[in-house]
Amino acid sequence: MSDPVKNELAYGTWPSALSAEIVTASSSTFGVMSEYQSLFLATESRPGEAGRVALVRRKNSGAVSDVLPSEYSVRTRVHEYGGRAWWTGQSALYFCQWADQRLYRCNGDITSMQKPEPITPEPLSEHALRFADGAETPDGSWVIAVAELHGDERQRFNVAQAAEHEPANVIVAIPADGSAVNDASAIRVLSQSADFVSNPRVSPDGQWLCWLQWHHPNMPWDTTELMVARLNTAGAKSISISEVKHYAGGQSESIVGPQWVRDGRLVFSSDQSGWWNLHAISMDTGDLNTLTHFESSEVGAPAWAIGTTRFIELTTSSVNDKRMSPDDTSAPWLAMAVTQEASDRIMVLNHKGEIHPLALECVAVRGFSATTDGGLLALVEMQDAESTHIRFSAEQVRLHGSGYPLLNQVNESAGQFQGSLAEGVSFSSGGDMSYAFFYAPTSASCIGPKNELPPLIVMGHGGPTSHATPALRMAIQFWTSRGFAVADVNYRGSSGFGRQYRQGLNEAWGVVDVEDCVNAAKYLAETGRVDAKRCVIRGGSAGGLTVLRALQLSDVFAAGTSLYGVADLEGLLADTHKFESRYLDNLIGAYPEHAQRYKERSPIHHAQDINVPLLVLQGDEDKVVPPAQSEAIVAAVAKQGLAHAYVVFKGEQHGWRQAATLVRALELELWFYGAALGFSPADVIDAPPEARGF
Repeated sequence: MSDPVKNELAYGTWPSALSAEIVTASSSTFGVMSEYQSLFLATESRPGEAGRVALVRRKNSGAVSDVLPSEYSVRTRVHEYGGRAWWTGQSALYFCQWADQRLYRCNGDITSMQKPEPITPEPLSEHALRFADGAETPDGSWVIAVAELHGDERQRFNVAQAAEHEPANVIVAIPADGSAVNDASAIRVLSQSADFVSNPRVSPDGQWLCWLQWHHPNMPWDTTELMVARLNTAGAKSISISEVKHYAGGQSESIVGPQWVRDGRLVFSSDQSGWWNLHAISMDTGDLNTLTHFESSEVGAPAWAIGTTRFIELTTSSVNDKRMSPDDTSAPWLAMAVTQEASDRIMVLNHKGEIHPLALECVAVRGFSATTDGGLLALVEMQDAESTHIRFSAEQVRLHGSGYPLLNQVNESAGQFQGSLAEGVSFSSGGDMSYAFFYAPTSASCIGPKNELPPLIVMGHGGPTSHATPALRMAIQFWTSRGFAVADVNYRGSSGFGRQYRQGLNEAWGVVDVEDCVNAAKYLAETGRVDAKRCVIRGGSAGGLTVLRALQLSDVFAAGTSLYGVADLEGLLADTHKFESRYLDNLIGAYPEHAQRYKERSPIHHAQDINVPLLVLQGDEDKVVPPAQSEAIVAAVAKQGLAHAYVVFKGEQHGWRQAATLVRALELELWFYGAALGFSPADVIDAPPEARGF
């Protein structure tokens, strides 16, 4: 059968069935998962419900329904970025409620919807008492979790940390029976010795408690300490810790995701070798063993979300089965997400120390859960399918076979959409190599003119300590299906390439990231893949600073879009949250010693160097990059009469969660690129009233 004849249309003007509404619908995805009471549980983000994060269950019949009533959103504000907001115990489910940040408990059978009960007191002021990343003690009497105490909550719990103006981050023990609701003193503070804490985990025998801690100015991917203490409990009557000891980490070593395994050892990821590898400590002997020896891959990731881990122990049934481990029934089996050049694979470390990949062509692993039958649940992403939960049986794990989808989130309304697959490219930049994923314009019905090259959208990810993956993103396909090429750049400083590459941005933010984005565009233009005169750049948060700096320092880009982007580095120091308040010490340099460097790299002080159209989008409730940042750059750009548009979305924080915002923001970008590059998109889009100079 011959290929269908395609219409020849100018790039950027192609009609596409992939509307902004379909892209937004595809962003309603599942997240953290677990198997509990023979049910599959997972969180689900819902832009159509004002960004609510629902907790859903899947029954054996395949029916999916909500665990909690619609007024509950399972999300924590600890560190502002949140993270692990729910977990299960022996006979209860615990979660953090977004509206009040209290910890709630669901008792007993959750096969039908029930109203949860709070187990923590009301905060003294809104969101002043926050919880996350907990674990139940084996006897079910206590929940040990991270607490973040703002304002007077520090005095209420008698917590004193060095900086009086900052919230305190501590590890607490909360009575599981709810007695702390009316008596806050029932909550016991177990550790308050560090600026930050995460990953409190109780050993299976209840004798030990481990956690991670770190201090300003470090971030958790710079230097963390693995702490272990003896846990002393007398049922619900009392709880305390003793014999606190530093076991690993410190001295420029990042520890990620410690977990106890059933043989009593503590397993964790360390990047001491330059790559995050797994290690294990025996509490009985103190022996430290290295479990993996990757030299160009790693089992770890930057802990932007609290509770981050990249491996999980498979349950006892998988190793007690003689077919699985005929010669050793005590050694654990571990499933791992292994990252190489920003792409993930699932691998299994068996009881013999052998490592085998599972036969699944995924490129991003978002989470794990062990199943009671010895198998594995994994939330994965692929190049040609959206996020999907895959179940592996114990036999498939043993034989390294492919799993089968449990819940598939591919949006059926997109039909048989022929998307653009990511192509990994590398190029020279600043004397080093940098990386990107390139997406060519692709359409089932259109083709560009023979004498025309496509426009290019260069994307700079946020963080900046993060990375882009080659997984299918409908937000990228939105552009490629309309005739744009896209380069998703993993500039120096990105994760997924080892510690040395990750530290490539130290004292160089606003310099090497800009170089790499500029050189990505140049490389693709020089190799004849894109139109050098129609390159634009877009980025959010840290990526927004990259956008603004690139527009000021180079003439490569014809326009730029900053989404809640950093414009004033000194202003960011004065008006951001605790988690990132010293982040810039490494990225820029200590302040005020390097105050001049902060001024030199702040786009707000060089707005006059921008001479191309600019679109700025901002949430009015953003606490990470406050609106004042965007307002300052827009005011400066407006003063010099530059074409621009500034749109503020009400009720949005750092990043978009509401469906209406997601749709409008995407359409605004398309309108903007058409206006800036001189073409008319096939989509009918209302220009923003805030636009000036177009």
